[in-house]
Amino acid sequence: MDYLIYLILKTLIYAGSILPFWLLHALSRVLYFAIYYVFDYRKKVVKSNLKRCFPEKSEAEIKAIEKEFYKHFCDLMVESLKSFTISEKEIKKRHKFLNPEVAQHFIDKGYNLSIMGPHYNNWEWLIFSLNFIQEPNNPKVLIMYAVLKNPYMEKLVKKSRSRMNSIMFPKAETSRKIIEYQDKQHFLCFAADQAPLNVYNSYWMEFMGQETGVFYGAEKISKAKNYIPIYLHVRKTGRSYYEIEMEVIAENPQDTEYGYITERFMRLLEKDLHEAPAYWLWTHKRWKRPKPADFDEKRNATAKD
Repeated sequence: MDYLIYLILKTLIYAGSILPFWLLHALSRVLYFAIYYVFDYRKKVVKSNLKRCFPEKSEAEIKAIEKEFYKHFCDLMVESLKSFTISEKEIKKRHKFLNPEVAQHFIDKGYNLSIMGPHYNNWEWLIFSLNFIQEPNNPKVLIMYAVLKNPYMEKLVKKSRSRMNSIMFPKAETSRKIIEYQDKQHFLCFAADQAPLNVYNSYWMEFMGQETGVFYGAEKISKAKNYIPIYLHVRKTGRSYYEIEMEVIAENPQDTEYGYITERFMRLLEKDLHEAPAYWLWTHKRWKRPKPADFDEKRNATAKD
């Protein structure tokens, strides 16, 4: 039965993926009406997150951001669908790096980079576009991901995301992949703004006015392996068009104090959110795990330098 469902879904996914963007955008408008007005998908979560992060904004302003977010969210859904068949030419046109020389500067010096991207605008297409920063000898793009429970869908999604040479691997295999590619220049990519499952193995800081636990792994690996951490500003310039600007977080990561890289990453994200708040993943329950009272006593010692 699982395999039959998989075959049906695969057929529908690929049938939808070959549609032109103008038709996918029309589908996005239908999805917006259904998700926002009919099903009220996570509207309470979105509104709560926006209010707590922008207490200075009026109800009307919060409502406007909320609507713009859902329109963008539906665009992301159809863009993710398009990912299954989108061409290299189309990715280069629609997901453009404005300053690839920032990465190339460190590539030429022999460094590996830790690419720290938030769930902001279209982060999924980075799986493809990072492969074209320095052609024809682009560093390997290593991307950790969460394994899907359905083995058939897992195979389908992994195959799709690997089409332009990105190397996908489960988070649990990070150490092994770093060793495997230690002699090959590479980018190691993190979605570093997510809420960590282990509150004791987190970095705690104030973010958007909230006490927030932050994923610390990107900083830990950057310092241990001397990877240059890079923040990606992803800006939406039109429907399904994005520009990416790279910003160096630390040129000498091993010389930074504990928490500097993580704090800097989150401050850059905070700046992007104040400039264009509608494009973050507001449906995520970002603050559902509070900082435990005994954090300082029980935090996993491996999180510290």
